Amino acid sequence: MPRERAKSHHGGVTKSLSFRLGFTIAFGILITSTLATTGVIWRAIDRQIDDRSIEIRSMAQVLSASLSQAVADQDQNKIYTGLRTIQYSPRITYAQILTEQGVQLAQVGHHVSLSTEGDGAEINWASRLERLFGRGGIVENVEIRNQGRVVGSLKLGGQIPAARTALIAEVKNAAWWAIVAILIGVVMAYRQQRRIIRPIGLLTDVMVRVSPDTKLPSRVDVEGVGEVAVLVNSYNSMIEQVVQRDTLIAKHTEHLEETVDTRTKELRVARDAAEQAADAKARFLATMSHEIRTPMNGVLVMAELLARSDLRAEQKGYARVIAKSGETLLDLLNDILDISKFDAADVTLETVPLSPDELANDAIMIFWEQAKAKGIELVASVDRHVPATIGGDPKRLRQCLANLVGNALKFTENGSVAIDISVDENESLFLAVTDTGAGIAEDRREAIFEAFEQEDHSTARTHGGTGLGLAIVSRLVSAMKGDVSVESTLGRGSCFTIRIPLKAEEVHAPVPLASAPKLALVCPEQPALAARLKSNLSEAGAVVVASPDEAACVLTPVGRAASFETERPVVGLWAFGDAEPRDLLEAGALADVLAVPYTRTAIDALLRRVSEAAYLGVDALDRGAPTATIEAADYASVRILIADDGAVNRQVLCDALRVYGVDPVVTEDGAQAIEAAEQDTFDLILLDGTMPVIDGYEAAKRIRAHEAALGKARTNLVLYTSDFATTSGEEWQKFGFDGVLSKPFQMSELDQLLAQCQTGAGEVHKAHTLPKPAIVAASPDTWIAPSVIETLEMLDAKRAGALRRVYDRFLESLPSSIESLQDAIRDEKPDPVRRSAHALKSMSGSAGAFRLAEVAADIELNAAAAEQSGTPYRYDADATTKLTQAVTATTDAVHALLAAYEDKKGTDARNS
Repeated sequence: MPRERAKSHHGGVTKSLSFRLGFTIAFGILITSTLATTGVIWRAIDRQIDDRSIEIRSMAQVLSASLSQAVADQDQNKIYTGLRTIQYSPRITYAQILTEQGVQLAQVGHHVSLSTEGDGAEINWASRLERLFGRGGIVENVEIRNQGRVVGSLKLGGQIPAARTALIAEVKNAAWWAIVAILIGVVMAYRQQRRIIRPIGLLTDVMVRVSPDTKLPSRVDVEGVGEVAVLVNSYNSMIEQVVQRDTLIAKHTEHLEETVDTRTKELRVARDAAEQAADAKARFLATMSHEIRTPMNGVLVMAELLARSDLRAEQKGYARVIAKSGETLLDLLNDILDISKFDAADVTLETVPLSPDELANDAIMIFWEQAKAKGIELVASVDRHVPATIGGDPKRLRQCLANLVGNALKFTENGSVAIDISVDENESLFLAVTDTGAGIAEDRREAIFEAFEQEDHSTARTHGGTGLGLAIVSRLVSAMKGDVSVESTLGRGSCFTIRIPLKAEEVHAPVPLASAPKLALVCPEQPALAARLKSNLSEAGAVVVASPDEAACVLTPVGRAASFETERPVVGLWAFGDAEPRDLLEAGALADVLAVPYTRTAIDALLRRVSEAAYLGVDALDRGAPTATIEAADYASVRILIADDGAVNRQVLCDALRVYGVDPVVTEDGAQAIEAAEQDTFDLILLDGTMPVIDGYEAAKRIRAHEAALGKARTNLVLYTSDFATTSGEEWQKFGFDGVLSKPFQMSELDQLLAQCQTGAGEVHKAHTLPKPAIVAASPDTWIAPSVIETLEMLDAKRAGALRRVYDRFLESLPSSIESLQDAIRDEKPDPVRRSAHALKSMSGSAGAFRLAEVAADIELNAAAAEQSGTPYRYDADATTKLTQAVTATTDAVHALLAAYEDKKGTDARNS
């Protein structure tokens, strides 16, 4: 390789730098010598020609003087006699004498003509060379004078062989000296180029020999001058630096592997710690989601079933508050879960029809009690131009509105909080929440939309909160392609506004009134309500007057109606949460009621009744109630399979499905679900994600594989879970699920799911209402939560024996659960302990045995800590003693509850 590169570098002798430099010097000397020799020769030519010309001119002048008298006399004999003397001069070859008039008097010799003849005028280079080396010669003309008068002319010519001979001798002499000069120049150039080229050549050879496998020499020891010396010294300095660098690299390389190993270990430890933290976070979120959603499942479903039952309007309103408050509590749980979703860019939105009036009224009902406790007006108003139905995500919009209203109530000590919904000419929907609170400093208005940021950071602040609400609102609104803004004045309140694109579904179209009814509004204690109600009445076509005597009727709060004296009919403003004004309606103190919060439809209906003087009286309690009975379709033809290891979860889902006429097939683990799915055909299979034997995810994969193998139709598989980690995004799809039903669920979600799975066309949907539950006395012992007992009693009223079935299953599964936990504790293996404790906790919580669930939760927490640290689970005698005592007390409490339940049933049977 080095030789090949050297050859290609040098390219032969003719391309070497030394040859080219020597050739250049020699050629330069040659040219210079040639030019110098040429100049000398040319000068010699001029000199020879000039000498011959002077010689011939001198002879011509002498001859002309000697012949002047003969020419004057024109004596030809004397003239020829004088001319014959030229024969004794070998250089003169021709002579001619002419008269003054140009007549020839005499001529001797051979005339040699030139291109230019004359009297010594300038002759060009070609003539000069021709005279020296050709046939030409030199001709001179002189005047012949006699006594000062020109009597004729003499032309004298001759050859110049002597000049030619002398010229050749000079050329040879000059050539020899030129050759000597060239030789001397070449020798000097050779010596000089060795001094210059040799160091460069050595450097070149060194660089040519370098390859990836060789090392540079330490130095190049050559002498140089000028720039060459600088080049050599610079190269040597560079080599020294390279050597130093190589030495340092070698030293570093010796310890590099050790350093890399150390850093790799550190990075591996950091990575493992980060992964453990991420796993811990995921487990925490999943556990929190599961443990809170599981009891919330019962609360929400049972509250909604209670709202459908045969209750008074006031009681239905309370039931709806329970349901809406539960949904809000679930939204608060989702706040923290949503932050993780946003960080993972895993938020999905749905678009379904929703009512802006219901959206505003739901927020009022949820926060009504909180506002009442603080003495704050909480009102809502929907502009007439807002469509009756819009497209959007009701859960997310309600979550945004609830966060803004809750935040406003938190920072408002007196005055009002108002919700206003409107549209603009650009087809944008505006949701504004205005309060009369403390306001927000200008420099904090942007920061409050960041996670964990609050307006007040002082340690003495009196308001709680995580600081996540506004951050979630901002991110949700951004996901809806909208924006959120705030206007605020310190000491005077704030206004948060959400603007999102409007998707109109159904326009609000009130029935035209025959004439504009006049109403008097007397509501001094609630100025915010009065202002918005006055505006809504005017927009609906009414005329609001100041004097009751000028009005067709008077609107005033129910509490003022008893003492209000007027001859005009009085319509009571029946605020949510107030007692039924039945006595006032029956006594005639009230002619009608308007439920607050109200809807635009309720305003329109009231104005029609006022214009027609057709007041409802006591019937207004039902029509004006905040809620109405919800109908449930009959889906008895839908075949459903349920797989869930939680007894209470199974029972809640079964009872909810039976409202729709569905009697599901129930299994307790994934293996049973697979067996049932392979032996029968179902329209819908609900699989819990976490189950013993085979979990729901593996069961879904096996069911899909079985369908594919036999070519069966695809069954609707739905994941029924409270596990947040696996329901985020669409992770569940890869297991073969078609959808997710989260715990807790809403009846509307279940209704929609059944509608999608219903078989047969044109099936009649008929309404179902739940019978009024028989509420029995609370448990004789606090080991069972009374609230759970009441919920199960309500289900028992719909499905006889529901309570008995739940606690029978609890008593049947409790011994095996305790035995599994105790075996795991004795083995000191953290994972089995954690799993067994979790199963016991979930089962106890579903049955209302919260004290037993707390003991199991403590064991689960300790086992999880031991599992995370990689240490065995240490036997805890105190925990085991508490567990035994809790199991005994809980079992006694359940037996006592069942005994009381049987006694109550017997008493009811005898009374009937």
